[in-house]
Formats: sequence, C-alpha cells, structure tokens
Amino acid sequence: MLWLCGATAAGKSAVGYEIFTQVHRTGVRAAYVDVKQIGALRPVADDDVGGHRLKARNLAAIWAGYRAAGARCLIVSGEADSGDTIRAYAELPPGTASTVCRLHAGPATLAERVARRGRGGGPALPGDELRGLDPDALDRVAERAARGRGARPCRGG
Repeated sequence: MLWLCGATAAGKSAVGYEIFTQVHRTGVRAAYVDVKQIGALRPVADDDVGGHRLKARNLAAIWAGYRAAGARCLIVSGEADSGDTIRAYAELPPGTASTVCRLHAGPATLAERVARRGRGGGPALPGDELRGLDPDALDRVAERAARGRGARPCRGG
C-alpha cells in the first residue's frame, strides 16, 4: 500500500491517480482509493469526528475485495492529521506492507489550487468542500493548508 498524504490541495488525488495509472500500465494489478470518497457520512459521529474509524474499516473491506480480485498494489490518497491516523489505517489491512509519502506545495501554489477548486476548476472531486466557497473562506483554507505544509512527515505502519 502506498499512501499519499498532505495538506489540502497538495496534489494527493492527482498524484495518486497518476501513480495508479503508471503501475497499472506495467501490468501489475493495482487499485486506487481516495479515502474522502469512502467515508461521506453526515452528520459525523460524535466519537469519530474525522470519520477516520469509519474510513479505515471501509478501506480494509475495499482492499480485501480488491485483493480477492487479484490486486497486488493499493494506492491511497487522503489527508492525515497525524502519524497515528495513518497507522490506524495501515494496521487494518493485515499482511499489507505500507509506505507513506507526504506531499508538499508552497503557500502560493496551495492558494492558487484552493482558489481554482473553489471556482470549480481542477479535477472533479465528488463532495469537494471547496467548490462554491466565497473568496474569504477559500483564503482561510489556503492559509490553514500552508501552515500545515511544514508538519512532520506522516509515518506509516
């Protein structure tokens, strides 16, 4: 399992899908999962505010299905608020070696990407929370993303 994490708009989904495509082209049976797409439950549970427990269980079940269908490589993209979060996901698929890579982008790049997604540009991401936000809200998202970009690298299991 290769997990790509990083701040909002760092490029996790775009890079993850490109890696999946390249791995698949080599003939390796591979799968791709964006964790935001496997835990869209509203309202969130009081005891699982980030939805990580739900998403981790869903990821384990999805990976089991992919493995049963012959997949040997899983590419995962998703934000991670800590190394502990990544470990919670990595521990669920038993017998799966994992590598975690944190993507980084500079403040100007993050601001440009956040603004573009807010206007509806960039890749179509179902449930994208940035689409349609007003410019002030997008600026706050970009600032938070830029502050988080220097965080410690995520550590996997």
